[in-house]
Amino acid sequence: QQQQQQQQQQRHQQQNIPASTIHADEEEEQLRRVMEESVRMEEEKQRQRRGAATTTERNSASTQPRNNNTSAASIRAGQAAAQRAQNSSSTFGANRIKTKSSSKPKSKGSSVAKSTTIITTTAASPSSPSHISLKPANTAALSIEHPNIKMPTQMKDKTKEEQILRCTKRLSPHPLAVDTLLRSLTAIRTNPSDPKYRKIDKNNAGFKRALQDVPGAHDLLLAVNFRPPSSTEARSNKNELILPVEDVDYALLYLATSALEQIKDDSVEYRDAKRLRQFRDEVQRIQTGRDISGEDEVEEAVKRAAFISKCPTEPLLGAGALLQLALGNDIKLQRRFDGDDVLRDVVHWIAGGCGSVIPVKLTSREWCLVDLNRYPIVPIDVNANMDRTLQFLGCWPSGKLEIRPSSDEWREGGIAVG
Repeated sequence: QQQQQQQQQQRHQQQNIPASTIHADEEEEQLRRVMEESVRMEEEKQRQRRGAATTTERNSASTQPRNNNTSAASIRAGQAAAQRAQNSSSTFGANRIKTKSSSKPKSKGSSVAKSTTIITTTAASPSSPSHISLKPANTAALSIEHPNIKMPTQMKDKTKEEQILRCTKRLSPHPLAVDTLLRSLTAIRTNPSDPKYRKIDKNNAGFKRALQDVPGAHDLLLAVNFRPPSSTEARSNKNELILPVEDVDYALLYLATSALEQIKDDSVEYRDAKRLRQFRDEVQRIQTGRDISGEDEVEEAVKRAAFISKCPTEPLLGAGALLQLALGNDIKLQRRFDGDDVLRDVVHWIAGGCGSVIPVKLTSREWCLVDLNRYPIVPIDVNANMDRTLQFLGCWPSGKLEIRPSSDEWREGGIAVG
């Protein structure tokens, strides 16, 4: 090496190469040699480790035969995991990997189905490498079958009696539909030969208001032998339902009317829904003044003005408690009160803005006033709390009130008052 260095120095001197350049070349040459030696030593170590691992595996295979079972179990677990991953990718994968599977028909009492899968290759994009998905061919998929599970019978496949009872039960929350169907079916029982009772026009305003889109209404009519007209019948209308006189079944009509009458007498859903409907109709009538005309209209305006005059002055914006009132579906009112204002002031405000008859309905418990910010929601006893402040009643710094129809328990005094 010294001779080579001397020869290089002589050549560099003859070529007039600077000394700094010579030293840099020497350093690069030394660094290259060191790196080559390091790579060679690392490769030698890896060969030694691989040889030692192979020897260990052979010794363990000869001395411990149980490891073969463990290895086979690990392989089966890996195959099952691969199968689940493949099924997931075929359904939800971004690369749209598709799996072809074939299963033999299962024999009676068998709950295991064999599946065979092929290798599929897809590419996520033209520039990305292909994705290869593998699935073992002998993987068994377990499917559990319960012998007592049965599909429910469809409504059209049930007996007429079952259809009638099921439909009337579904009609419970719709009092207008119950009342309309009861009147119609009773009229058919009384006058079966009159064709006007055995024909229903679905374009009629009454049908749309009472029966259209009501669950169970159309099915109940079909259960008592109503049907659409056939194309051969004279003056047929596709939007009609007819009951031919020869198809009138008095037993089915009696069952249907009896079931509807029982709904009216015993169903809590029917009573609550009908009470709410009557309440909304009455609120709308009071608000719009449909039943008021002439002198009565002037008298109502005077009464409302008298109630408004009894209300305290509304606090400035940002001061006092904000009360919100809901009455029916469309009426929403809000106003600010001071914390020392009493419930009587709120009742006067409601009467002046909505109707002079409302205080009477609240004090007689036909209607009730509730605070929606309280839980559980309990009606406020207006008679007992007329002179209580809003802060005492919990309507400070805000209150969300609503007027509702009273339940039977509240009318009878069976609920703890708020």
